[in-house]
Amino acid sequence: MHRVTPLTHDRRGAVAILSAALGAVLIGFAGLAVDTTRAWVAEARMKSALDAAALMAARRFDEADRDTLAEQLFYANLQQGRTSGNFLGATIARPRFTEISRVDAEIRVDSQVNTPTTLFSVIRQTQIIRDDFATAQRAGTGLEIAIALDATGSMASQGFGGRTKFENAVDATRDLIRILYGSQNEQRNLFISIVPYDRTINVGAASDEWLANGALANSSVNNAWIGCVEGRASRSGGRWVVTDASPANEPFRPWVWPSTFRQVGQWIPLNPGNSANAAAPAPGSSCMRQNSYPADPNDPANPGPNRFCHGDNDWVRVDPGNTLVLPANVADNAAYNTYFRNNANSATGAFGPNFMCPRFPIQPLTSDRRDVEDYLLTIRPERGGTGMGTSVFAGLKGAWYTLSPNFEQAWRDRNVPFRPGSTNNRALPRPYREDDNRKVIVILTDGDNNWFFPQPQNSRSSCGEGINAGNRNSSSTTARGVCAATGGAAELNYNALGRVADWNSRFPDARIDTVNRTTAEARFDELTRATCDAIKNDMLGVTGPRPNPPFPPAIDIYVVGFEIQTQAHRELLQYCASDPTKFIEARTAQDLSGAFTRIANELVRLRLTQ
Repeated sequence: MHRVTPLTHDRRGAVAILSAALGAVLIGFAGLAVDTTRAWVAEARMKSALDAAALMAARRFDEADRDTLAEQLFYANLQQGRTSGNFLGATIARPRFTEISRVDAEIRVDSQVNTPTTLFSVIRQTQIIRDDFATAQRAGTGLEIAIALDATGSMASQGFGGRTKFENAVDATRDLIRILYGSQNEQRNLFISIVPYDRTINVGAASDEWLANGALANSSVNNAWIGCVEGRASRSGGRWVVTDASPANEPFRPWVWPSTFRQVGQWIPLNPGNSANAAAPAPGSSCMRQNSYPADPNDPANPGPNRFCHGDNDWVRVDPGNTLVLPANVADNAAYNTYFRNNANSATGAFGPNFMCPRFPIQPLTSDRRDVEDYLLTIRPERGGTGMGTSVFAGLKGAWYTLSPNFEQAWRDRNVPFRPGSTNNRALPRPYREDDNRKVIVILTDGDNNWFFPQPQNSRSSCGEGINAGNRNSSSTTARGVCAATGGAAELNYNALGRVADWNSRFPDARIDTVNRTTAEARFDELTRATCDAIKNDMLGVTGPRPNPPFPPAIDIYVVGFEIQTQAHRELLQYCASDPTKFIEARTAQDLSGAFTRIANELVRLRLTQ
């Protein structure tokens, strides 16, 4: 007989109910662990997206589409679509941008992640909400940047969009400046120099302390000098020695193109009374009648019928007054017609010791954006067309001099960083290898090193056959070439290292024995490589033994080649860049703008502050 238990005392099924209750709790807490992990992963991803967006916003601080571009990058880091903030079931709010400081280009980006619970909701319906932010600014690391621009006559040729190649170069340079400065006229510890160059550089007429004592007086130009200098170079043990020694320790020589008036030979008729022979040159004479000035019977220095050949730079000093004048009949000289009149220049500016001296001097380092941009807009490619040559090494050296602390005293009278209220009032250039400063050269060129004969170019005789004449003894009235050396011996134009004769006397172990452009320009390429080696030297500005590993370079070199024509030229410019990534070739104006924009973005250092 079974006892009947009252229902109030029946305990069967209680374990099942308790198990169910405990199971729900266990599932809930397990779900909490899962949901918390998911929320942490979503928050971490949001933080990465905030960092990326903050850096982008700081880089483009002053651009109108700053927030749009930074927001696109924010969502790209979530690996979601442009309009979606979902990540692992969490919702990430649209980023908010707040400017902290316009002076320091510092910005804050905020967002929020909302992760709804899943398994934990069996216990409680809830959400896990986290707020976070990131701030970024342009770093305070100083920057001294020297921009060397090829201003030779070829840069005046038609470029793209109806603008000259040089105008395209100025536009691209201004793109770089816009990125570096943003909307400000000054950025802390940012300084820029502008170095126009062609066959040499102009350091400014006021900078006579660059020269050796008495250099101007000895050159007989005195106050006629306008600031161009010859290039410094020496050799030791068969190697080029290129330094940034201060002018006080290694003075420059002024650019002085000597007069060739009555220095390059005569044309003397065999029989002045025989008109049949009047056009024929006498044996040993260096030019034909059309290449010579008319005889001047009233000239006491030249009585009689002698006719002197046209030189490539005929000028006469008239004292008192220290005045330079052109000889009579200079309009017949092909050098003046080709270089100047055909390029819309006056013949009266086409002679003298400053002949072919670049008109636009170097602007040394300044922190003022207006100074830089205003000066850029005044520069014009040099007169003289494409026949006067390019010295890439001269542009590199000029840029180096604006960054070298050895030139601080030399530039002091022309540096303009000292302004009331400016944070940039300091001596320039700064020492090499300061922890908070970087030095950079950006050099642009469209041409290789070249060293031309006087116009019209001729490889057989610098007196030339004239523009249309094909025979040196021709009596053609178009034969108006010029001479460059006594006796009509072949010579090249004067340039940053003088003439070929000057070169051979200074560098007897690197002579140019055969006067031709191929040999001469190969020497220029050697000197260019040596200049690049000197600037890239890992011991520049360092004393003591060389460490292992070596120091990084004190100066970075970016090279922009614009419409490069030959592989040899391309390889030379690649060699000069600090590394292969710092050589950029531009074939169009768009490429050129892109090159300078890329360089600027690499120079704008950014940092996360929180």
